[in-house]
Amino acid sequence: METIRKKWKIRDYSIREFDNSGSEKMIATSKQDSLLNLNFTPEDINQTGNSSEEISYNQLKNQILP
Repeated sequence: METIRKKWKIRDYSIREFDNSGSEKMIATSKQDSLLNLNFTPEDINQTGNSSEEISYNQLKNQILP
């Protein structure tokens, strides 16, 4: 994965959606390349990841979604 002008270039990926209880309700997969605007950079993930060893689903959701 790499960033191109603040967009993420990803390939061979899965997108999962979860309901409010944390159960998976949908999966979409693709083998093609795609550009996504995720509103955060790889550095943001590294900063968050270094601050805690393990977090719950709700804590992760709160860190990712504004």
